[in-house]
Amino acid sequence: MKQRLFVFLLSIIIIGIAFSCKSTQLKFVKKLPFIISESYIQEWIGGQPGISGTRIVLNVNHLPKSLTPDSIYYQNRKTPIDVKKSREGIYWIGFFNKKSEIRNIQFSNQPEEEYNNKVPLVKKNPFKLKEGEVVLVYSDAKGKHYYRIKNIEKRPVQSFPSPPPKP
Repeated sequence: MKQRLFVFLLSIIIIGIAFSCKSTQLKFVKKLPFIISESYIQEWIGGQPGISGTRIVLNVNHLPKSLTPDSIYYQNRKTPIDVKKSREGIYWIGFFNKKSEIRNIQFSNQPEEEYNNKVPLVKKNPFKLKEGEVVLVYSDAKGKHYYRIKNIEKRPVQSFPSPPPKP
């Protein structure tokens, strides 16, 4: 009798875990409720060393009023969407700045001397993205939605000159 009760409770726990794992999977929408008329990826370089990044630009049209842009995933990174309005339309832009972080790393034959080196933290992207792919995240009254954009045009690098030296 105790063994049957144990097997029954264990079965319920396993079924509960299986259903909770399935509900955490992200589901992609197949069709957007708006139009992306233009999309591109463009790297940029600032006028000073270590200042550079990538921007992803989406020109969106026919947006439902209840829709809110959330974020963009690209190459193991995530950034919030910046909304820009112009005469040409509404642009959703994701800015990915490259961090040129200079870290003081100690190299030595003695392991004790390397003890204070910090391990860089890398957050795992929930999506497996190929080159030229991004995931757009937006929300509406029904919740968050995910849409994979493939084969985005890659534009040439944009260089911003450094300001002239101050007299």
